Amino acid sequence: MTEDTDTICAVSTPAGIAGIAIIRLSGPATPRIISEIFRPNRRRTAPQKSHTVRYGHIVEDDRILDEVLVTRMAAPRSYTREEMAEIGCHGGIAATRQVLSACVRHGARPARPGEFTMRAFLNGRIDLAQAESVLQIVHSQTTEALAASVAALTGQVSRRLAALREAIRSLRAVVEAGIEFPDENLSQGDASAFRLRLKEALAQVNALRDEGHRGRLCADGVKAAIVGRVNVGKSSLLNALLREDRALVTEIPGTTRDAIEETIAVRGVPVRIIDTAGIRRVRGTVERMGVRKALWWMRRADITLLVLDGSRPLSEYDRRLIRASRRRACLYVVNKADLPRKLRLPSAWRLPDGQICEVSALTGKGIAELEEKLHACAVGQNTAASGAVFLSVRQDDLLRRCAEEIAEALKEDAPDECAAEHLKAAARYLDEVSGKSVRADVLADIFSRFCVGK
Repeated sequence: MTEDTDTICAVSTPAGIAGIAIIRLSGPATPRIISEIFRPNRRRTAPQKSHTVRYGHIVEDDRILDEVLVTRMAAPRSYTREEMAEIGCHGGIAATRQVLSACVRHGARPARPGEFTMRAFLNGRIDLAQAESVLQIVHSQTTEALAASVAALTGQVSRRLAALREAIRSLRAVVEAGIEFPDENLSQGDASAFRLRLKEALAQVNALRDEGHRGRLCADGVKAAIVGRVNVGKSSLLNALLREDRALVTEIPGTTRDAIEETIAVRGVPVRIIDTAGIRRVRGTVERMGVRKALWWMRRADITLLVLDGSRPLSEYDRRLIRASRRRACLYVVNKADLPRKLRLPSAWRLPDGQICEVSALTGKGIAELEEKLHACAVGQNTAASGAVFLSVRQDDLLRRCAEEIAEALKEDAPDECAAEHLKAAARYLDEVSGKSVRADVLADIFSRFCVGK
């Protein structure tokens, strides 16, 4: 159990007006607090059983505060492995405040951010890898990001970490046995098998990191800037990708003067689309700022969607933009495919066919193909790979260090003593990922990112 045996409480649902709100309690005084403030609709002498729901009212001084449903979860069969209860009251600021205040007046204290999940970790219900995935589940924007986070929560990452740690422990034992009994050196065949096992462990660490990178991509997504000269259909393209009229579209050049940002999901990858001002000779201060911002986004975005007007020959502005985009991840979107084609791309530029996409933002032609190419550009070489799990930046960094230590132990000229130390360090990094060995300040930083009721 946790050293801090206070009973905590918090509103676990978002603030504001809603149909219901959930107030969560955890700690040894939970049954007593519920018995003091909750009056069941039917008088019962037997205490409420675990994992059951009762209907009634929250009452103080014979005054009904709200009509509620109370769910009890007895230790250790609860999220925190402590005595827990959830009070389902009416949503809204006044109702939730009254019920929460009643819990505090009867002995609970307000929970700190992430304290429920921290207690679940400290009480051994989940490890740190699972605890960090809880936060990502809350923030998932796509079904793929959710699936990657759930995979970590259900223990897929933890089981692989445990197997890796056991493999490294076994390998270290072999090395230390050779140090302790130098006369019993490994035969050539045993040495080859030992190195093969080391390589397998390294490959497993790198494979887990690759899957984590795909999970991170599903969670964080990429930034894509729509750039081009005026009146090529950038805002129309944004509306076509969004399937709604988000940006103002007119025949007047320069309608968009500032960047417009929206997020779409492309095959599970969140893509933050930035529609920028058209590149042109500017007159006013506002236009000049908009064009400057467009060029800034072109440099900062992960992917550039350079829009060209297929119904007109290349202009000097088009040529400048294409030259500026050559060293960046870029898709060349030839718009207005519904009109006769007049645009010719010089063969000397050698633009890859996979980066050119003809579309009509007006009719929707080619938009699906553009989304496929946008996804392929976003995921890069991971297109054909399968599997994704959530790994935080902290976890990925620790796995990188683990891989470096295993690689050092693999070196042909590494003395046994050094190899043993490298493997010891590799195991330590794995322990930090799972939380078997982690500093208090690291824990505090991780759980401070959670909302109060989680």
